[in-house]
Amino acid sequence: MSKMDTIYDRYVTEEKLKNGTKYEKLAAIIFKILNEDNNDVVLHDLKLSGEGKNAQHQIDVVIEKKEGPKRRVLIECKDYSETIGIDIVRNFYGVIHQIKPDKSIIITTKGYTQPAKDFANDENIQLVILKEFENQDWENKVQEIIVQIDYIMITTPKIKFLLNTNNLKEIKNKENIGESSVKRVDATDEYFYNARKERKMSFSEVISPIINSAERVEDKETKEVHIFKEEKYIYLNDDFIEIKGFEYSFFSYKTNTQNIINIGQKIALLLLKYINGDGFQKIFFDKDIEGWEFNEIGEVIKKTKF
Repeated sequence: MSKMDTIYDRYVTEEKLKNGTKYEKLAAIIFKILNEDNNDVVLHDLKLSGEGKNAQHQIDVVIEKKEGPKRRVLIECKDYSETIGIDIVRNFYGVIHQIKPDKSIIITTKGYTQPAKDFANDENIQLVILKEFENQDWENKVQEIIVQIDYIMITTPKIKFLLNTNNLKEIKNKENIGESSVKRVDATDEYFYNARKERKMSFSEVISPIINSAERVEDKETKEVHIFKEEKYIYLNDDFIEIKGFEYSFFSYKTNTQNIINIGQKIALLLLKYINGDGFQKIFFDKDIEGWEFNEIGEVIKKTKF
């Protein structure tokens, strides 16, 4: 049993299939994952004929565009223990010549001889390796990212309301608003009012955006005065007081957090890489593969119970 068969049995489903078929089906799943955003249909084991041709060809994997302009990709899969020679590429080219797909791919586990690569490049056939992922394949690949974020935080701001001096003569309990008076309140439950004693925005809704927009300098105290553009009133004990603005102060300090982003408990199973073209590479994990199955016509679909 090949390594690809073992992966298929463990992460897709255990079934008896002829040699090479499980590799074909793994390749179909991989290309479904790669084309999932396009909503393309990926089918395993199709028989196709070229337009106006009598000969039928067995195609390992076919990708067909579901919406928009018609597009077809043919994929030939070879679970070989040695590199593929020019004969395989040349034979597949005969199929391509009759069916005339938009794109053609050969995929194998080990690689290709130089003559095979030359022929494929001449005929615009993409050569791909899909193999079992090995520890050395981590070389030059990111396994984890450490993200450090620095914050400039502030201490709890101190607020001092500035009274409208014209309002002082109407205040009954002047001893409650002296310079030394301190009142701790919940800023979300205390409100500003208009002159008609209609409740408007909370202290927090008015004050927080102003303080949050103030400059923060590490290890320094910030002191500012904000004057309201429109009249605001508050209740202080039994007095209804007009406020023209407020003074605020806070101290700024630096703190930071560090997050490690890694592959977690996922198991790296397969490595896909293009030999020619743009050299695209991608690692596939157990969680990528085990969520797929095949319906009665060989289409790759999501598992209903996963």
